[in-house]
Amino acid sequence: AAGREAPRGTIDRNVEAIDIAPTIAAAVGVTPTWPMDGVPLVDASHPERPGKAIYFNNARRTMTFGRDGPGYADALARKLRLFGERGNRYRVPTPPKYASLMNTAVDAQQIQGDARIAIAKARMYDKPDFHAQKVPFDITGIVLEPRADEPAYVAVAVNGTIRAVTRTWTRQLNRFDATPDPAVWQSEGNTLQAFVVTGPEDAPVLHGSAGPLAGPPDLNLMSTTAWPFGVTLRGFYRPDGTGEKAFRWTRGRGIVNAPVDPDRPPTAVRVDLARGGRRLRITAEGCTLFDGDVPAGDWQTTLSLSKCPPPGPDLSITFESGVTRRGSRRLGVGVRSVVLVR
Repeated sequence: AAGREAPRGTIDRNVEAIDIAPTIAAAVGVTPTWPMDGVPLVDASHPERPGKAIYFNNARRTMTFGRDGPGYADALARKLRLFGERGNRYRVPTPPKYASLMNTAVDAQQIQGDARIAIAKARMYDKPDFHAQKVPFDITGIVLEPRADEPAYVAVAVNGTIRAVTRTWTRQLNRFDATPDPAVWQSEGNTLQAFVVTGPEDAPVLHGSAGPLAGPPDLNLMSTTAWPFGVTLRGFYRPDGTGEKAFRWTRGRGIVNAPVDPDRPPTAVRVDLARGGRRLRITAEGCTLFDGDVPAGDWQTTLSLSKCPPPGPDLSITFESGVTRRGSRRLGVGVRSVVLVR
């Protein structure tokens, strides 16, 4: 407020980020019109919190610590071990194990083809535009087979040479991220390979396929396991339900984009709806496949692509419908599965 002098001083209490806004509001004499999780630090009548809480994974998970928060010394030491003290411009981590594989040829390694590993959006790295707003950097993938009960080591090769060694996540044991040095990318014709690594460090064994991994023929493009095969979704909410009954609501217009094999292009699209009850238009690259009313419950159909062949290396399928408002959400139709029929 005008003419009001904010209190000064240092507060030696357990403070969290949520206390900043209410503290500023109290200091300037403003009463917030909405509930706030924090407390004004200028008001000593509020009891001090016994610890700190850190929320992550879209606030669905919480970690709690004592008054001083997590220990930073161990975290800093680990960061220095991974990235070094200086000179690592692109934060390329030091391999936690199997460092001897770095910058070695894939052909020089012992390879067994008993693992299936998919690299997400692998086609994006084939011909990168280094002048674009976004350029290739981190590589993300998923180990489909074998399934492990502890983190596994993964080697990633760019153009036939191993350029990154990483480890799968501790919370999702089949997923990994890798960071090759950006200098290894060519302007075109890049190839990517990923291998699970086992055995002693002086005699490692690589497990995987020699070439890129294609998706299974009955891949549900709506599933949470479709993204490693280059599938992207726009205009959909997160899945409702679990397992085979899971589906995604559109926001009125949902787009499914998937790469297609030019040697075996799809001939039809199989669609399974869990929720309908309105008029729906389904198109492939703007070409109408279906336009009509669908029932409120389950609805399945197979739509021919004979008049709408994929024009390029990707196929976009669009679901357009009216919407019903439910709270803050605009719900169109609930799509359970979309499968390309070959």
